[in-house]
Amino acid sequence: MSQFQERYRPEAIAANATLTLPATCNIGGFLCKTAGAITVIDSKGVTVVNAVAVAAGTWLPIPFLLAGGGTPVVITLSGGAVGTVGVY
Repeated sequence: MSQFQERYRPEAIAANATLTLPATCNIGGFLCKTAGAITVIDSKGVTVVNAVAVAAGTWLPIPFLLAGGGTPVVITLSGGAVGTVGVY
């Protein structure tokens, strides 16, 4: 019997802040503490999540392949959003 486990390194992000991750990183999702919006730009410079609303107390899965380009992965919170990103 196999087990499926998800494990991420937590990276807290303050209100209306930007988190820059190495181009080799991916994220599993965003755990929202305070409502607002999240934007994610992949390592190729493509906006893959554009100002999506997030609600307090919810987990937003973001299972996209973000690594593979030459620029950092950039996550920006706006509208007062605060939370934690799961990085792998």
